[in-house]
Amino acid sequence: MLDQLRHEKKPETAPERQPVPVSVAVRRQQRRRAAGKQAAKPVPVRRQSADAAKRVRRIYDVPAQPAPEEPAPAPQAAAAPAKKTDLLRSIRMRDAAVGLVLLILACIGAASLISAASKAAKAHKAEKNTALTQCILPLCIMDMPSFSSPEELTDEQFLTAAVWAYITDGRLSEHPTDTNLCTVPAAEIAAAGNARFGTARKPQYRTIGFTDALRFYYDADQDSYLLPADPRYFANLPEVISCTEQNGLYTISAVCRPEQPAWYQTGAPVVRNPVFTMQQDHGTWQICALQSDAPDAQNDDETEPDNPHDDE
Repeated sequence: MLDQLRHEKKPETAPERQPVPVSVAVRRQQRRRAAGKQAAKPVPVRRQSADAAKRVRRIYDVPAQPAPEEPAPAPQAAAAPAKKTDLLRSIRMRDAAVGLVLLILACIGAASLISAASKAAKAHKAEKNTALTQCILPLCIMDMPSFSSPEELTDEQFLTAAVWAYITDGRLSEHPTDTNLCTVPAAEIAAAGNARFGTARKPQYRTIGFTDALRFYYDADQDSYLLPADPRYFANLPEVISCTEQNGLYTISAVCRPEQPAWYQTGAPVVRNPVFTMQQDHGTWQICALQSDAPDAQNDDETEPDNPHDDE
């Protein structure tokens, strides 16, 4: 037993603590003292009045704010097609609005063009009818009988038409006079007739006219015609009804009505229905033929009216 006890190991004891250097110990002690002084120092308490306490409560008693909602996760697969569809729809609506505006503007432009073209066509037709009426007026005034060519006209018919063409074209203003007669060279009368019929005729000048009250006297000494400065004669006035063209020849259908006072209640009746065949040469209308229901003129070359200027 004793041997066992002797041979048993003694328990190991803890190593002895090394002495702390003075300097480190002093420092630790100083720190402890300083910490103890700070902890033992009393904190002064200020007493607040009731009003101040209420103000403090008013300032700091803020109602609790609701917690911000967490953003919903953005749908990726479903939101992209919907956004693309909305974009396409907006683009289509915009294109439809622009197209509608352009369509309205196009309709307005087309209507304006059609209206302008219609007005231009009407103006051209009116101008053409005015020129045709002015061309056939002398023949309607004198009730020219039918002929198939200007060469078939007698000198009296040709000169009568030439004188009326000179008068209706306003050429008498080229020969001012102080009397009631204008002296017009016979060559100018023949030129007016040739321009109306498109011929180069040289007629035999003579006194012409249909009534004793209205005659056109020829003065052989002056080789001129004595025409009334202000002729007054109620004749048949033409109105162009239709105009057709074929191979450069125009067929003009017209009606003739007698002049009548403006206070008549009824319109003038139609007394003639002439049909003219005409052509246009450098913008000038020329009469080639006439088909009329007027009675044939009775030309008596032997009974020529006397010229009042001839000596007896």
